[in-house]
Amino acid sequence: MNMFHNTGIESYLSDESGIVGSASWIAFPQSKADLCKLLHIVREAGEPLTIQGARTGLRGQAVPQGGYIINLTKMCAIEAFRFDSATSSASVKLQAGVTLEQLDDWLRIKAPTEFADDESKMHWERYCSWDGTLYFVPNPSEKTATLGGLIAEDAVGSYVLCGGDLAQNILDKDVILSENVIVSLTLALHPRPAQRYGLMSYHKDCAEAEAFVETMRGYAFGMESTQVLAAEWFDSVCREILADTQNTHLLPDAVSLWTEFAADSEDRLLTLLAHALELLEQADIVFADRALVVAEGRDFNFLQNIRHTLTERLNEKDYGALPLLLDCAVLPNVSAKAVSTIKEHLEGAEIPYALMGRAATGHITVRLLPNEAHHAAANQIIERLADELSY
Repeated sequence: MNMFHNTGIESYLSDESGIVGSASWIAFPQSKADLCKLLHIVREAGEPLTIQGARTGLRGQAVPQGGYIINLTKMCAIEAFRFDSATSSASVKLQAGVTLEQLDDWLRIKAPTEFADDESKMHWERYCSWDGTLYFVPNPSEKTATLGGLIAEDAVGSYVLCGGDLAQNILDKDVILSENVIVSLTLALHPRPAQRYGLMSYHKDCAEAEAFVETMRGYAFGMESTQVLAAEWFDSVCREILADTQNTHLLPDAVSLWTEFAADSEDRLLTLLAHALELLEQADIVFADRALVVAEGRDFNFLQNIRHTLTERLNEKDYGALPLLLDCAVLPNVSAKAVSTIKEHLEGAEIPYALMGRAATGHITVRLLPNEAHHAAANQIIERLADELSY
């Protein structure tokens, strides 16, 4: 039976990039068998194919360019929990259409599930009586993104500083190689930190922000059961992008740095935060008195996702031409030099831009926002930067 149809297809012609495409047919498989049948139909038709997840991407990868859409959001079964006593490690196998939110909810409410074996069932029963929860360490995107989509787009994750690199936490995956479509995944699970706090601090430049993070990582390493989970910086130009948003906590005249800390007790976490605030003062950082400590809650969630919010806002605005994006990964010790190179190229170019990165990882994102008249010049800048940042 042909599962393709065109009812409501208009809702699936774009993603969060704001780009709108076209397609004639769409289908929502619920199993690998369904998916294989649909792929065969598309191959026989010889038409373009777009594989979609939840369409949360910001670069247009889920936007169809004619032909067929296969949307995987109905492939959302959590298939089996596994515990390996030899390594004392937990994992879960799930279909590619499961979202981060669905996975978090399943682990939080400890919902009934299937098990890889009797030992895994026994450990799940122990987990259900435990006060804490397990979690999937990476924090790669907004919670409505599908796991398959994140893998397909090579997402990294903001928790890379604490072993949260997305690829390192994928233990296995089932892929239909002929079309490179992910069917299911096996993910590593870890105990969720008992306590988390965020710190928004402000620095004169990227180099100062990077130095602060490295010092705090060293201090946390020397303490028992504490860690720096994430550190993301935002250049001063990012404040203007969110000018219509209240309480962004970004400053227009400083590099804003969002750092997340975790510990197994509130006392240890507060000790770590006290050291961070003391370090800001001792380093004679100009904006030390404006640093903001944020407990888990609404503001914490907003600041944790501010990178995604910024990109959404950029996609919503019409600058007169398509934005240009450069994502680069340099060695962490030359990150500040790379940022200086980027700003030198943009100085005097009269092209609006957004600049942000992940501290201590060397990951930098620059997005140019040219109008039609400056689009060719912006392309040349991106090409030169791509060459020069290959350290």
